[in-house]
Amino acid sequence: MYYKHGIKTVCCVFQLDMCRSQQERLREVSEARRDNITQVAHALEAVTDNLRRMRTSIDRAADELDMHEPIGTDVNAIKRLQDELKVSVMFVKLLG
Repeated sequence: MYYKHGIKTVCCVFQLDMCRSQQERLREVSEARRDNITQVAHALEAVTDNLRRMRTSIDRAADELDMHEPIGTDVNAIKRLQDELKVSVMFVKLLG
C-alpha cells in the first residue's frame, strides 16, 4: 500500500507541476493578447481622431463652398469675379 500511495503522490505532484506550467503559459499568452488589444485600441483611437479631423475639414470646406454663390449664367457675378481677379493680379504684381 505504501508503494502505491507514494506513486499516487508523485503523480499528483507531477500533475500539479503540469497545471502550474499550463497556468504560467496561459498567463503569458493572456498578457500578450492584452498588450495586443491595448495596441489595437490605441491605433483605433488614432484612426478615430484622424477621421474626426478629416470630417471637420470636409465640413469647413463644404461651408466655404456654400458661402460662394453659384455664378452659372449670371453675367454680373462673372464680371464681379473678373474684376476681383484683376485687382488680385495687380496686387501680386505690385508686391512681386
